Amino acid sequence: MKAVGIEDLVDGPGSVLEDGAIVLLADGEGRALVIGLGEGEDPCRLEGLIRQARAQAAVSRIREKARAGEAGLLAPDTIDGEIQAARRARSRAVPPP
Repeated sequence: MKAVGIEDLVDGPGSVLEDGAIVLLADGEGRALVIGLGEGEDPCRLEGLIRQARAQAAVSRIREKARAGEAGLLAPDTIDGEIQAARRARSRAVPPP
């Protein structure tokens, strides 16, 4: 997967986007994933699938920690903080056109 700076996307989007999935960098850190859409693919549906995959990955990480005996390390305040962070991230998401 190719990583490019946001300025590269602005300066020459055609050459950047022809390679498929890219990671957009800002200040040297990954900030966004840009993936191509297949013919007739619904971007809203694809976003939903990505969110679902993220949730499944989070559940897998929690299960791995539980198997390793680390499940008790999460205090209620930590859990609440994670929930609030996820809600803030979701509220910042750009609504579909």
